[in-house]
Amino acid sequence: MPRPARRQAVETTRGESAGGGFHIVTAIAKFAQGEETHATMRTKIVIDSDHAGSKDFVTAIVQGRAEAVRTFCDQRNVVYLVRHGDEEWVVKRFKRPTLINRFAYTCLRPSKAKRAYLYSYRYLAKGIDTARSVAYAEVHRGGFFHTGYYISEYTPLPDLTQVYDLDEGERRTLFRDFAAFTARMHEAGIIDMDYNVRNVLWRRTVDGHYRFTLVDINRTKFRSPRPKDCAMALTTNVALDEFIDEYCRIRGIDRQRFDKLLQLGHKRLDRRFARRRRLRSIWHGIKRLFTRPKAD
Repeated sequence: MPRPARRQAVETTRGESAGGGFHIVTAIAKFAQGEETHATMRTKIVIDSDHAGSKDFVTAIVQGRAEAVRTFCDQRNVVYLVRHGDEEWVVKRFKRPTLINRFAYTCLRPSKAKRAYLYSYRYLAKGIDTARSVAYAEVHRGGFFHTGYYISEYTPLPDLTQVYDLDEGERRTLFRDFAAFTARMHEAGIIDMDYNVRNVLWRRTVDGHYRFTLVDINRTKFRSPRPKDCAMALTTNVALDEFIDEYCRIRGIDRQRFDKLLQLGHKRLDRRFARRRRLRSIWHGIKRLFTRPKAD
């Protein structure tokens, strides 16, 4: 049974409050250059009730004082392993968002860290395995969201890129079980929009079948599944023919129609990536506009 979603909130504040108003152009320039300001820095930490006694260690993680035992990813986001007594936790420090998203995470919608924390309870309540939440933290500077952290229990299982040691029959069984798991998840109203092979962990059970655990779940839609949504989610998966055949058979979806939806999903992804490249180019242009040239 999933643990109750009782949580303990802790807020800490450091720094002096910013005085008076400021010109919007100056603010954009500072954000674009990544400069530190003297505005108030506030850190909000929310801890799962089972880990309420670990407040000091969670605070140390957010402040960069906890040693990383192992680093899984150090690119757009940083993901690493820490040890706390007999426990091992995974820490994900999200990349600082753009100025627009900083405003959105402050005023309009939950941050990725908060979503990952809350979504794990919803997954478990619906019988879908995921890493159990420990805590999340949001750092605000000058009243705006700055950085997010999500901490979960470590699940030492291989992901779907690590199936090479299985023979052909075992791989077929794994992907049939994976199709059944995916269909069950979608029918439960959970559509993971970052459904790729590195976010799916697996283990073999004593009866020769496979069970799955999901990680990195902050991009999830909770609603009645539509074939269009499900196809969009599966475009990032290694969509083998046998996987799609089994998925469509279980859900009673016409395979030819679903293939058309998959093709449409790929086109949408291509447009999304192109849009992101354009936005990134615009953002870099803004940064160059406000960056002072280096003195000779």
